[in-house]
Amino acid sequence: MLSDYELINRLSQAQVRHLVHQDDKQWVLFEDHDYLWLTLDTVVQSIMSKTEPSKLMLGYHHALLPHLPHHFESIIELGLGGGSLIRYLCDRQPDLKYTCIEQSQQVIDWFNDYFNPSQCQVKVLAADACAAITELAPADVMLCDLFSDFGSPAFLFDPAFYQACASKFSDTLIINLLPRQQDELDAVILLVTQQFKQTPQVIKVENMRNHLIVINKEKPYKIEKN
Repeated sequence: MLSDYELINRLSQAQVRHLVHQDDKQWVLFEDHDYLWLTLDTVVQSIMSKTEPSKLMLGYHHALLPHLPHHFESIIELGLGGGSLIRYLCDRQPDLKYTCIEQSQQVIDWFNDYFNPSQCQVKVLAADACAAITELAPADVMLCDLFSDFGSPAFLFDPAFYQACASKFSDTLIINLLPRQQDELDAVILLVTQQFKQTPQVIKVENMRNHLIVINKEKPYKIEKN
């Protein structure tokens, strides 16, 4: 299996399938014989194997899997990207109730046309995640996987966002954070701790900037004391 670094660097040999400028952002769909890439402003958002569409290709997805509940029937994902987790989870649990919020209609169209070859049954809403979350029915799991300006969007640093999330998941919340610097990571950890009255588990994804922040209502994370 190719590493994240090798997959991303393989882009230099890939062909541009589509390029769209939208709201001061540049979305590009790349393709070679084996893979499809989705990039936003030159940053890779998603990679899909053409022969194994449900296979997870990026390290942070593998890192978050152990933190999902052993059994869950519904999930809310904020941020669609190339739908990697949708393909993976729906392949293993076709009856999973999957709701996804994505602001970019272009990303939704490309997901439908290129990144959903198995026609996974997922409800995709074209909306701003922060604004739309209050209208969603609760789910067992919530995953926040959003990207903005080479980092995480501003509302992830706003207490109101976590107040809105609190009633929208019954088991597990996972935030994929791309902190530009340590104080951003510290700020989100503090906000999550204050809202949910527990210390989140924080996982640094190997060789990537991603940090996963995990809250489990059923089994709160306990820091082992020496």
